[in-house]
Amino acid sequence: MKLLKPSVSVLSTAIVALAASVAFGQVPSGLKYVSTSAKAEPATIPAGGKSTIDVKLSVISGFHINAAKPKDPDLIPTAVSEVVTPGFKFGAVIYPKAVVINAPSLSQQPLLVYLGSNIVKIPITASKSVKPGLYKLSVSVQYQGCNTSACFPPKTDNISVPVVVTP
Repeated sequence: MKLLKPSVSVLSTAIVALAASVAFGQVPSGLKYVSTSAKAEPATIPAGGKSTIDVKLSVISGFHINAAKPKDPDLIPTAVSEVVTPGFKFGAVIYPKAVVINAPSLSQQPLLVYLGSNIVKIPITASKSVKPGLYKLSVSVQYQGCNTSACFPPKTDNISVPVVVTP
């Protein structure tokens, strides 16, 4: 049995197809360019007490996510929101400072983005009348990831955050 070497045209076609899938906004299969997690600090509070939910956004090298307030209105912003939970009051979401980058293939103007590891904070208060126990608060993280040549479909991650209320 004779093995055939792939021709240059076959290899070229495969390379062009892979490059096109990335250029037209398809993330290579299995690539997770953003990881999200959250925790309450402190995780145990008395009824009537305060805490903060820290939402961690970790973006791998070579990628970015749009800031909460991008300069370009056509870009999808990063948005962290809470799911209303009886007995808890959520404060205004506090986003990290954005980084300015240039990506001429995406926009002619500089972009406001998040790179690497970032923390978004949500202040919370347990009402004085909330019963002691374990509560699972929920936050939703919406983001759009991009590299320097393409942006990918937006994603939403839902995260459960345990909080213990004491008397």
